[in-house]
Amino acid sequence: MKRLFICLLSVVLTAFSIAAQEKVTKTNIVGNWKIVSLEIPGTVYYNIEKDSLSPEEALLTQIGSGEDSAKAVANMKSALALLKDMAFKFNPEGKGVITDGINPEKEITYTIDEEAAVITTITVENGAEEKLKASFVKEYMRLEFEDTDNHIVFFVRKQK
Repeated sequence: MKRLFICLLSVVLTAFSIAAQEKVTKTNIVGNWKIVSLEIPGTVYYNIEKDSLSPEEALLTQIGSGEDSAKAVANMKSALALLKDMAFKFNPEGKGVITDGINPEKEITYTIDEEAAVITTITVENGAEEKLKASFVKEYMRLEFEDTDNHIVFFVRKQK
């Protein structure tokens, strides 16, 4: 009986947590968002605030061990640290600015598919379109970028 109660309680709490998850809307993404961390799934996780790099098994297998692998990790950490100024600015009228912290800011327009939780950005200068799967995780917005060559997950925090 006790196990059944615990199992039912677990199911109910899970259902409430799923229902309570904040939906991605044009209203709640408005503001300035700054990168906190990024992940290349299966390869590496980099916490920009802590300047902490965690290579995953697939990457460790590729770079081996010893002095050369330590240099490779240090070089990767230095390269990823260049993204520390990456930011997204979403205005209420569907316009915004994205900066990767390296290149000049890019003016964008954006739309949100609330059902699919996808933010579609179009760069004003060249019409390049990117789709970002978006969700909220605690105080962070998780933006997942995926194309044929890349799969990167950005965690950004709204600036006050």
